Formats: sequence, C-alpha cells, structure tokens
Amino acid sequence: MFRKPVILSLAIFAIISCANINNPSKVANKFWNALSAKNFAQAKEYAVTGTMDDTSISEDAELKIIKIEKKARIENDLAYIPTKIEVVNNGEIKSYNFETVLTKENNLWKVDFVKTQTSMIGFSVEQFEKNLKEAGKEMGQAMGEAMKEMGKAMGDAMEEMAEKTQEALEKHKNKSIE
Repeated sequence: MFRKPVILSLAIFAIISCANINNPSKVANKFWNALSAKNFAQAKEYAVTGTMDDTSISEDAELKIIKIEKKARIENDLAYIPTKIEVVNNGEIKSYNFETVLTKENNLWKVDFVKTQTSMIGFSVEQFEKNLKEAGKEMGQAMGEAMKEMGKAMGDAMEEMAEKTQEALEKHKNKSIE
C-alpha cells in the first residue's frame, strides 16, 4: 500500500535530480565557481574535453562571479547563458559581460571554454593564432623572395663591377705598355 507512493516519490526525485544536474545554467554556475576557487580539476569536469588544456589563471588574479542567468537560450544544440564576472588582478578590476556557451558531450551539458572565450573577448583565440601563423608564413615567403631579388641585384652589381675593374686594368695595362 505504501510501496507505490514511496517508489513513485523516489522516481520523481531521481528525475528532478537528473534534470538539475543536466541543467545548462547549473553546470555553468558550477564551472565558474570551480574556476573562481582556482580548482581547475573540478572546472574541467564541467567543460568539454580538451577546451581547457592550456588554461591558467594568474596566482594574483581573483575571479568574482557577479551574475549567471538562470535561463539559457538554446540554439542548434548549444546553450548560451548571459554571464558577468569581474577579474581583479594587481588591484585592477576588469568586468566582462559575455555568454557562457555549453554543448552536449556524452548527453550532458558541458561548458565549451573555447567558444566561451570567444564570447568574452570578441574573437576566436584559435582563429587568431591560425591567422598569425599564416601571416608569419606569408611574410617569410615574401622576405625570401625579396632576399632572392636582392641577391640577384647584388650579383648583377658585382658582375658589372668586375667587368669595369677588368676594363680599367686593361686600360692601365695598355698605357703601361705604350
């Protein structure tokens, strides 16, 4: 008689608990709280695998979470949560308003830290690095071409100087003979 209500209550509790664990806003909140505590191991648990591999926070920096919205905007399997944090570093306070971006990994919401950083700074760090490498490569090629041209010009100038030196020696030799 009491078994059915107890089992039903436990089932409802389990469903609600799972829903809360897989709530994008709660995941974002746990992620930022872990980062605020400089607990990178825990923060990585709430992040998409590999998106925080090169992440660090200065020992002097302090991260303050100002606001993480409770409601996420979900579009194309991504959740966007308006977020505001302050970073205090060497007495200087910087505020950031951005969207924490989450995606599903193994059917659980996880913070995509690369997309979140892009939202924070307005451009993709990965794309910036790629563009920088490409620009460096193009600049190296252009300098290589310029050096080839400079080498050719120097070679031509040396050849011309050798010819004029030879002519001058011939003239001097002919004058000496006369």
